[in-house]
Amino acid sequence: MKLPIFIVLLVCFLLVSTLLVNRDFRTVDQEIDHNLNNISIGPGVSSNPYDYITDNEAFENIVSLGSEALPALHNKLSMSDENGLKEYYLAVAIEQIAGVDLKQSQSTFWDTPNGFIQMWSRYLETIPSHVDEISKDANLSQEERVKQLIKLGTPAVPFILDEIELGDEGLLSAFNVLTRNSAATADILDKKAWASENKDQFAELKRYVLEKRN
Repeated sequence: MKLPIFIVLLVCFLLVSTLLVNRDFRTVDQEIDHNLNNISIGPGVSSNPYDYITDNEAFENIVSLGSEALPALHNKLSMSDENGLKEYYLAVAIEQIAGVDLKQSQSTFWDTPNGFIQMWSRYLETIPSHVDEISKDANLSQEERVKQLIKLGTPAVPFILDEIELGDEGLLSAFNVLTRNSAATADILDKKAWASENKDQFAELKRYVLEKRN
């Protein structure tokens, strides 16, 4: 009896290992597609796309990919001519990853996914200049500068690091909020050197933002 039990356990172990390996080797693009295909609509019918992503594990898996997924999400949405549920998922995932809500401002308001990607691209174009303007605004208190930088969302992170590297160490708190990284930076003494050493981690995000200026 022991041998069959051992075989069953071995098969289960191999199956679980295979699933984990397959997930590890999926690219970000493949991971997005995998989860998009697994977003369940449910039995009800709603005209509000947000109803389908509330407490939806597959959608949350996409958001959990973080800023690394922004270029792929952007590309998928910009390449689509549709304004369906899939496109809404992509648009909302971008906003949730970035930590912004473009609908809060009349100038960036959107009501369709195609409208979103146009507004989002324009918004990205302004990020570098907004970070520069906010960080150098002598009329703003340190607290207000940090608040305004946080409102820009995670695409601002590489440019905030540039300002810290140049000596504006007070902006580290904005970086911490946007990256949820306060514990890792709590004991840093030389913040300029730390910013210089760690900015390469956000090189892809910076490249993504700067590409939208071309």
